[in-house]
Amino acid sequence: MGINVYWIVHNEEIHNYVELREELETDYEAKFTANTDTEVVLRSYIMRVNECVKRFNGQWAFAIYNPNKKIIFCSRDGFGIKPFYYYLDDDKFIFASEIKAILSLMFQQPC
Repeated sequence: MGINVYWIVHNEEIHNYVELREELETDYEAKFTANTDTEVVLRSYIMRVNECVKRFNGQWAFAIYNPNKKIIFCSRDGFGIKPFYYYLDDDKFIFASEIKAILSLMFQQPC
């Protein structure tokens, strides 16, 4: 059995992360190593998958990548306070909090 690896890129403020952490510890016997909302967001995704964002109270934009399953899960808060722009084609997935970052990558000239 291999090690499960996840990568998270985020801009978030989850106001109820302490309560969510307590729920995950009780319901799933989750173990935490830090006292951050980032760890709670990632553990919530691992335990609850798509349902995790329904419990978040705050503002966020994030992408979680599971290279073992080749799955990218992205979310932003319902009010769009934290922007999440993306571009997807057959070869690439690009995301950023500003559209100009994506445009600059798309129109780069090869060396």
